[in-house]
Amino acid sequence: MTTTTAPTQATRRSAAPAARVGKVTFVHLLRSEWIKLTTLRSTWWTLGLTVLGMIGISLIFAASVRMLATDMGGAEGVPEAGAFGTSTITFGYFIGQITVAVLGALAISGEYSTGMIRSTMAAAPRRLDVLGAKAVVIGAVVFVTGVVGTLLAWLVTLPILPDVAAVSLADGETWRVIAGTGAYLALIALLSFGIGTIVRNSAGAISAVLGVLLMLPIALQIIASMGQE
Repeated sequence: MTTTTAPTQATRRSAAPAARVGKVTFVHLLRSEWIKLTTLRSTWWTLGLTVLGMIGISLIFAASVRMLATDMGGAEGVPEAGAFGTSTITFGYFIGQITVAVLGALAISGEYSTGMIRSTMAAAPRRLDVLGAKAVVIGAVVFVTGVVGTLLAWLVTLPILPDVAAVSLADGETWRVIAGTGAYLALIALLSFGIGTIVRNSAGAISAVLGVLLMLPIALQIIASMGQE
């Protein structure tokens, strides 16, 4: 007669495969933040409004340039016509900076308002790595959006602008202007993201950034005009 002994707890533990604890790398954080940002409906609405706003403002500006050229008897009579063309495709930044500021603030303050930031920090305790990954993803997405919006603005205004004011993509300066527009919008989004990280409130962060973008230039102009009197 054979007897069997039940395996002890130590035996079962030794037989079980060793659990592997994965290390959270910066690449993992980038992937996680990319999924968070792109799965939010508000992100696509905001990016869509950014592109549409940039195109709409550029169309209005292009129509104004064409009317000015007509009133002055042709595009040859418009001084600095080439500069008007460059301003036309990039002037949409004025609307774009508002929408990307909202996106930058919501990207971080939304996690604080919902409490998701606790889960994020529990999975990746290194706060600077988490914030850095968020900043990289937001900056990259907004930069690409700004470049795409400027290129579409160039495309839709090309038939409207006079030939003298038309902008050529074969010119290296044009691409520097386009990249500069995307970089400016990315910096505005990161500024809003930074303020949102500090105040941890969507309304407060958006109000602060819009105050800097819209009210500060007006205040500086008033101060400058008072100093000239």
